[in-house]
Amino acid sequence: MTTTFAFLQDATSASYSTKAFEYVSPLVTDISTFASIIGISAGAIAGAMLEEANDYYPLQWRDDPLDKYALSGLNAAASADSLLQAVARGEIGVAN
Repeated sequence: MTTTFAFLQDATSASYSTKAFEYVSPLVTDISTFASIIGISAGAIAGAMLEEANDYYPLQWRDDPLDKYALSGLNAAASADSLLQAVARGEIGVAN
């Protein structure tokens, strides 16, 4: 019986934004330290952070009001200003 393993079958060659690299680059020492503590490769952690940052920054206008809301302990008043600004710019729709 032969067992075959496929590695990186869903991998793509993607380019990442400069902002994503600027976010991850200063954290190299912390990433390496954390990786050695938990036994995961630093490349895997940095890659995951880079992937998430790359997805976040182009839509930061959409995520900022929601982030503020979550960080405020779900206090709507804390994020109302940025939410209203995003609605006014047409970046977030309002359903009737």
